Amino acid sequence: MPDINVKLPPGYLDAKNDTQKNNFVRDLKGYVAAALDTGTAEGRLNVDEIDLEFGTLGPYQGGRFRVTIVANNYPERAANLEERRQKIVCPLQIHPFVTPLGSTTGELTRSVWVQLVEGAYGEF
Repeated sequence: MPDINVKLPPGYLDAKNDTQKNNFVRDLKGYVAAALDTGTAEGRLNVDEIDLEFGTLGPYQGGRFRVTIVANNYPERAANLEERRQKIVCPLQIHPFVTPLGSTTGELTRSVWVQLVEGAYGEF
């Protein structure tokens, strides 16, 4: 069950309408599910199993758009992690939500960090 944390510059989220936000959440969860699915029973993913949270960067971290994904470490994921990360990055590069405020190019540094961790999950 991956967790996605999207950190944005101050005011970035407020400048987007609900449709843009909802489309981005749906699309990013889909990219992550497709990229990190291992094809095994343990590592199979669908978008409903992925949590996403938005956060705001501090005043000295502006100009960044940071996506951090934390997921269970399965050998299938670890074997080609950079390739899987690129499957998330490529569609994000052209996604309308990621476009800098008032611009179609540039000054927003974008990053995607996929962290694989050992963990155990269980509901109670």
